[in-house]
This record gives sequence, C-alpha cells and structure tokens, in this order.
Amino acid sequence: MSNEAPWDSEEVGRHDKHQKETLKYALEVIKLLFVLSGGALATCSAFFSNKPGLAANVLEPARWAWVSLTTAIILFSLALLLILVRDYAIGERWREEVEKGSAWSISIWWDCWAWAAGLTGVVAFWTGMIAFAIAAWVYLGHGSNLSLPSLP
Repeated sequence: MSNEAPWDSEEVGRHDKHQKETLKYALEVIKLLFVLSGGALATCSAFFSNKPGLAANVLEPARWAWVSLTTAIILFSLALLLILVRDYAIGERWREEVEKGSAWSISIWWDCWAWAAGLTGVVAFWTGMIAFAIAAWVYLGHGSNLSLPSLP
C-alpha cells in the first residue's frame, strides 16, 4: 500500500503558487493601506494645525477620522504580525517533520484572527477617510446640515 497523497505534484505546485500569490497581494494591500492611513493623518495634521479655533462641526469629523485611521493602522499591524507568526510556526513545524518525521498541524485560528483584524482595519480605514471627507466638506462651508455624534 502506498503512502502517497491523492494529489499529483503538478496540482500541489499550482496550489502552492496560488497561495503564495494570494498572500503577496494581501500583504501589498495591507502596506498600501498603511501608507494611505499614515498619509491621511499627516495631511490632516498639517492642515488643521494651522487653523486655530475651528468650529466643532469641523473638529468632530476630524476626531473620528483620527481615531478610525489610528485604529486601522493598529489593526493592520496586528494582521501582519499574526501572518508572520503563523508563517514562522508553519516553517518550524515543517522543519520538525523533515528532521524528525513528526506530524504537525496549524490552528485555523491564526487565519481567522488575521482576517478579522484585517477586515476590521479596512472598515476603520473607510470610516476614517469618510470622516476626513466630511471634515473637509464642512470646513469648506458645504456641510452645515451634517452632524456626527461626538466622541468623548
């Protein structure tokens, strides 16, 4: 009886290539969102720091934007950390299998938490960018009827 896996090596190669490409794209998107979030925070800081005495209806959306984009950056960094830890664990367990022949598995929770952090970070990013757009709209005098709940 053969211990061979039911997949041929060509199929495994295609699967591995697909997984590597998917991870590459995901990491690129996370890096892009890092840059955009940081850039938006820097732009807002430069813009609003020169305008003392801004009206509350401008400051509230700006505060929402700062909180949301800072949260997005924290969540994106958490997603990256989880992916790195998971991949390191996979590499170490694979090495043990090669060296000692021990079977191994990796918990699905690493992926679940990385996805949760990343997707929540995307929602926080969207919220922050929308709040910045509202702050700019109100500042330019077009949003007198817009209101957001205030942050504590």
